[in-house]
Amino acid sequence: MRIDLHYGEGTLPLEIPHRYDTESVIPKAITGLSDVSKEVNRTVEDALNSAPLSQLLTRVKTAAIVVNSEQDITLNRSLLKTLLDILRTSMTNPSDIVVLFSPKTHSIPSISEIDHILGRPIAAGYRLQIHDPNDDETLRYVGDTSTHSTPVSINKIFAEADIRIGLGTIRQNVFVGATGGRMSVIPHVSGYKTIVRNSKLQATSPVGPFVIDSATCIDMNEISRIGSLDFIVNAVPDHDNAIASVIAGEPDSVWSHGVETARTLTEIPIHHKSDIAIVSAGGMSFDNTLYDAIDCLYSAREATEFGGTIVLIAECKEGPGPSGFLRGVSECRSESEVAVLAETEFEPGMEKARFLWSILSSRKLIRCSRLRESMVVEHFHSLAVRDPQEGLELAKKQIVSRPRVAVIPQGNWTLPVLRHR
Repeated sequence: MRIDLHYGEGTLPLEIPHRYDTESVIPKAITGLSDVSKEVNRTVEDALNSAPLSQLLTRVKTAAIVVNSEQDITLNRSLLKTLLDILRTSMTNPSDIVVLFSPKTHSIPSISEIDHILGRPIAAGYRLQIHDPNDDETLRYVGDTSTHSTPVSINKIFAEADIRIGLGTIRQNVFVGATGGRMSVIPHVSGYKTIVRNSKLQATSPVGPFVIDSATCIDMNEISRIGSLDFIVNAVPDHDNAIASVIAGEPDSVWSHGVETARTLTEIPIHHKSDIAIVSAGGMSFDNTLYDAIDCLYSAREATEFGGTIVLIAECKEGPGPSGFLRGVSECRSESEVAVLAETEFEPGMEKARFLWSILSSRKLIRCSRLRESMVVEHFHSLAVRDPQEGLELAKKQIVSRPRVAVIPQGNWTLPVLRHR
């Protein structure tokens, strides 16, 4: 059995002998909507728990659209074009419509680069603004969350718009339950202090895919309401970017509805747990750093027995990731130690260090990456291999009997669920 696993911009081959009991754990693929633009036009008028968008636009002069992240930029670019066309029919001056974008990369790209990424809205007369969470001059304090007292500062242009619209996709996420919805405010137009305070909750409280009542999620929902997000347009894609549905309307209702749709695409029944899981983060941009790739270990843990072995396939060409991640893994020796450190000395990245220690406490970890072997062994307490085949052979040596092997090619978009026959 041969499987090609995503690795950076390419793939790496894996041959699994037929004598192994092997299960491929793959999320559901769908046909997808044939005309996404038509569906966006329909759903903004048949809005969920909201007046139709055309009716809302009759009462406004300015609009702000927040485009969520670079993760699904191709899908978001298509949604943005349609949404801008809809707004243009009701708002005669395109310069009254601003598109806000917060790049994921550490270095802020130029306006022209972002304009190209988003399909050149500037050429059509729309305004484009890069949101910088570190620029206090562009932020406005709007209040504190009631549950966790997170100070909320948001982009002034967003705050001053007559209508504030979020645009993005809904997928499972280990740390915030699911993307989309309230993420249009936090992190995409929030200030750095707001983002860090919310991220700290991820390092000190329980989290997990589709866990939508975590401390982090409660805080995000409150931030979104304080930030006055009015309307959202969210698509729910499968692992191959086919769109299952487009939902628009009142933010909380849309997100809750979309989360349930995403769950049906992501949860995959398995009938037994395996001794070995070989999991790919999904290639670029999901494995640029170890910090980016670490999320997929959740699916591998769910697919393996306690004490099992996980082989992680992730290029990590940009290294381990934020200093807080490296510090949390290097200075601590358990999940609880990271949580204690984060309480008093939190740095972004510690939330994923805590998660990594939760994996290491119950599973052996082998990494196929470009990270130096000495770093993998000394700092990340794992074994290092050059390719998936070597990883499988090394994992096999740790098992006495014939192994059960789970292969998870899309670890970020897969949630194995044990269901006995």
